[in-house]
Amino acid sequence: MVEKLESNNGRPNILVVDDSRVVRVSVTRVLEHEFNVHQADDGKAGLAFAKNLKPNLVVTDIMMPNLDGYGLICALRGHANPHVSDAPIIVITGAEEEYVRERAYACGANAFITKPFNPHTFLNSVRKHLVYKNASTAELRAKYDERIMSIDISDIPEEASEDMS
Repeated sequence: MVEKLESNNGRPNILVVDDSRVVRVSVTRVLEHEFNVHQADDGKAGLAFAKNLKPNLVVTDIMMPNLDGYGLICALRGHANPHVSDAPIIVITGAEEEYVRERAYACGANAFITKPFNPHTFLNSVRKHLVYKNASTAELRAKYDERIMSIDISDIPEEASEDMS
């Protein structure tokens, strides 16, 4: 399911991808006063929406059906269109294990926030990543580029990788 909440009005487009409707609504309430917020309920729907929307920033969960957050991040980072591949990605997840954080960063995430999240801290993170988008994404690519490619190939289900083109 993909839901568009606002029309284009010159504000940045934020794509929120999470299988929990409660989390999508919570994130939307924090962001909707400054941004156009769009929602998808799994990674596969999020990837399809991102290809058309070309979001300025993506917020994603990790554990989701159809295509998890790792696969979504890798697919976005591997996309041919730089408007898709260079969008900052903020992970919001209930998983607190260090390996989850490390893998998210290795896939290309720009920030990692655990649930429950502080709305003020989250909003500031979104603002910061929109302002420093190019620098932070380039820095991540330089640091993890080789690892991104190895994760990209092994973690994306075949049907999702076909959707990337």
